[in-house]
Amino acid sequence: MLRAIGVVLLIIPLTACTSLKISPPANGAELGCVQKVSTKISWTSSLQGTLSVTLDGSNVAQQFTINGQAATASLDVPEGSHTLQASGNFSCWYCSGGSFQLSATSQFETDCHHHGK
Repeated sequence: MLRAIGVVLLIIPLTACTSLKISPPANGAELGCVQKVSTKISWTSSLQGTLSVTLDGSNVAQQFTINGQAATASLDVPEGSHTLQASGNFSCWYCSGGSFQLSATSQFETDCHHHGK
């Protein structure tokens, strides 16, 4: 019984070091006719340095507000297909150098032709 508990306790920290998520918008989302997208980027371990965020290749990191282990923003988006990417270094007790590079991508679409304004 004690051996099983030890294994569970070891697995939880290992998986907690590797999570970076963008949602909303979910990857593959079709958002209809919107001009602003509210987005949240969250992570499960301490951010080491800065969070890099791009929308369609343009740096939008300065538009995000970081609070704890999440960053939020309301981004202006024209109609069409978009790619939101986030990356950063996060603390990791078992990694070389004590940190781990993570990235996440969300591709979504806004479409006013089929949804009306």
